[in-house]
Amino acid sequence: ENKNSWLSLYSGGLDSIVVTHLLHVLGKDITLLHMSYGQQAEKTEFDLTEAYAKHINVPLMNFNVEDTFKSILEQLHTNLASVSRLWDKDAEGGGVDDAESSMSYVPFRNTLFLTISGMVAEQRNIKNITFGSNLSETMTYPDNSEPFLRTMDKMVKVGSNKKNINVRAPLFTLTKTKLIELAVLTGTPFELSTSCYFPLEDGSACGKCGSCTLRMNAFKRCGIIDPGAPTQGDFDWSDCAPYVPCVPDRQTIMKWITQYGLHWELD
Repeated sequence: ENKNSWLSLYSGGLDSIVVTHLLHVLGKDITLLHMSYGQQAEKTEFDLTEAYAKHINVPLMNFNVEDTFKSILEQLHTNLASVSRLWDKDAEGGGVDDAESSMSYVPFRNTLFLTISGMVAEQRNIKNITFGSNLSETMTYPDNSEPFLRTMDKMVKVGSNKKNINVRAPLFTLTKTKLIELAVLTGTPFELSTSCYFPLEDGSACGKCGSCTLRMNAFKRCGIIDPGAPTQGDFDWSDCAPYVPCVPDRQTIMKWITQYGLHWELD
């Protein structure tokens, strides 16, 4: 059993790239697992996930579970678009209201994803499963909350075939601003991530959806221009500086991790 092995349930978003790059800098053995579930942003998310996997030279698996969701909802006499805006191919950005709210909630998504992750980890003898989660999401989405994380950790342990697999979300106590502070220390390539629910045809962020808005505001609070910011739009970056990633220093990173109480999640 490789205690240094991690399966990162990777969306291509800010949270997932920050936690994964932290593990990468700390020398963990990482495999990326991306889920395609019919979301409007899927092509952009997968393209950036693939680019990041190549950037850090790690294996990538991609599973398509769109038909699973579709089949279940059809038998419940409903459809994907009516359940979540993330499935609505005609949806456009609606400002902060559509970010981290019930409109962007996908029923039992993380439960399904983590169950599949447990299956992969068991078959590949991977010790730890992780996914990106931050403080604001834990207070909004039931399947990002601390009770959910603790329960899934126990479920995977009990449900696996004599495999003591951990489910870990090291950053779930951090705000997006703190997430970015940590990511700067690890030299995270922000340009290889997207937070946009409704990307443009060229893959660039729309700059209008709530997720884009929250991300840009978090970078602005850090005084940094987001390398993944929309190429168009009137967001005011005038008081911000271009992103200059740090050369990762393990001692500095570990001090930061300990200061914010994250070390127990990375043992």
